Amino acid sequence: LYLEVFPEQKRIDGNLSMTATALEPLSQIVLHLDTLLQVSAVKQAVEGKHQPIAWQRQGGLIYASLPAVLAKGESFSVRVEYAGSPLAVDGMERRTWADGFFWEQTESGAPWVGNVSVLNGADIWWPCKDHPSDEADSMAISITVPQGLTVAMNGQFRGKKKVSGTQEEHRWFLSTPVNNYAVSLNIAPYQTIDTVFVSEYGYEFPFTFWVLPEHYEKAQKQFPHLVMEMAFLESYLGPYPFRKDKYGIAETYYLGM
Repeated sequence: LYLEVFPEQKRIDGNLSMTATALEPLSQIVLHLDTLLQVSAVKQAVEGKHQPIAWQRQGGLIYASLPAVLAKGESFSVRVEYAGSPLAVDGMERRTWADGFFWEQTESGAPWVGNVSVLNGADIWWPCKDHPSDEADSMAISITVPQGLTVAMNGQFRGKKKVSGTQEEHRWFLSTPVNNYAVSLNIAPYQTIDTVFVSEYGYEFPFTFWVLPEHYEKAQKQFPHLVMEMAFLESYLGPYPFRKDKYGIAETYYLGM
């Protein structure tokens, strides 16, 4: 997933590439995407290059016709290029469990963006097979935001780079299977509190708390309790399952898991 986020315009612009293996002969690929987002192109990777293919939309479904029938067991890659203003949470819903993007501001007036897609599904912000039984085995995510903001997401942080005078790209990689709806985007001028969690099961993993600068001192006092919670949960439920990546907590405007 490559995505550019424009907090001022409350808009996103990007593309999603899905690489998969055909479980049976295929001539068409179907993906979900919310109708608030507009598709500009659908392409298939052929010999390392993305070439346009025929496609059509019917409501929230994208039907992509493949130039040749894929054989069972054959791998393929399809890319959807899209943009628009995604479903937003406004008014009284802002402090509820409503789905969508939260375009808020911190106390200092900086952008504070987050999203929830637990109820409506991940297709409110990226093309996918939107069913809870379908999990990507891994996911590379690059999010471009205005300089000075930090992107907190699932997975391992793979670094950031300047892409223009005022924009930075933040790269993440999820190395373990994940439900589509559980991928979460959080953007703010975050500061981090970090430690390495030492498990009773004999391994270690990064443990990070992304907090707003205005609440940094309070968060430092809260942080030891979060570490204690993890130790408690492991003692009763077993090893933390996403330890290959990290354990991360982000301060959000919305209620969340």
